[in-house]
Amino acid sequence: YSDSEGRKVGWDAGGNFHETYAGAAAVIPWSLFNTNRDNSILTTFLPSTNAPASISLRTTAPRFAVHLGQEMTVFQLIASNAVPGSLDRASLLTQGGLLNGLNYRPQLAHRGLTPMLCQTLPGTNRMIFRLEGMEIPGGGDVDFLSVPAEKGMRVVNRSASALRFQLKFDGVDAASGAQHDAVFEGIEIPAGAALNMNLPDVADTGMVHLGWDLNRDGVLDRSSRSPAEYVLVIRATATGAVAEWRVRFGEAALEVRASLGSGSWTPVAGTPVRSGSLRSLPISTDAASGFFRLVRP
Repeated sequence: YSDSEGRKVGWDAGGNFHETYAGAAAVIPWSLFNTNRDNSILTTFLPSTNAPASISLRTTAPRFAVHLGQEMTVFQLIASNAVPGSLDRASLLTQGGLLNGLNYRPQLAHRGLTPMLCQTLPGTNRMIFRLEGMEIPGGGDVDFLSVPAEKGMRVVNRSASALRFQLKFDGVDAASGAQHDAVFEGIEIPAGAALNMNLPDVADTGMVHLGWDLNRDGVLDRSSRSPAEYVLVIRATATGAVAEWRVRFGEAALEVRASLGSGSWTPVAGTPVRSGSLRSLPISTDAASGFFRLVRP
């Protein structure tokens, strides 16, 4: 990380550690017992009054993750197919002195990139946007922006080619306590354009509002409402919980496992009740935890 005066915190290309950034503090968790830049988690606290002018990402492995957060907004950039040795650039975007975006400029093409935005809105509604399978060309220039007033996200594509990805949305509706999971496929942002993705009704994640600003002049040139391919909702009931989902292009099966990061996914017992495109299935709440997903048979 570098501030406007060139003071730095973090490792340079030669593996030398710098800590001259005014007001910044870098912490390597003690449990790691090493300061090797290739496999250490570096947590850096940056002062709100001296935001970094640039962030240099020197990749040493195909996988890396960047986490940036302030107050109720968190951005993540997860790479699964980076080119080791490349040097990517990033910048924080702010509004009113608060973090509201991330600019990303990869040196080489990135395939399988997953930008994520998590924002907590008034009323404790939580919204997570995951843009999965995105490819940004080498030399590309993309902004990922939080738009909390519209319960959405804006992506600005200054790259020379279109961006394509799958939008996955996770949310919690504070009024009902229901958890939502929706998938929207085939989303594209043309070169030089911007896209607004809004979910104005947190309680109904089956529809996302899309608006394209083709020349980035602040005026939408076209818009649409796109229904989700799959929407998963888990609701509490008097006797436990029930999973509900809607299907558009074929059936989906509900699976569960105890841990998010490990273990085998197993089918949830029972036969879903059908009502039009809606499927519902009671689920057990006996286990200490459970993570659910929908898969195509």
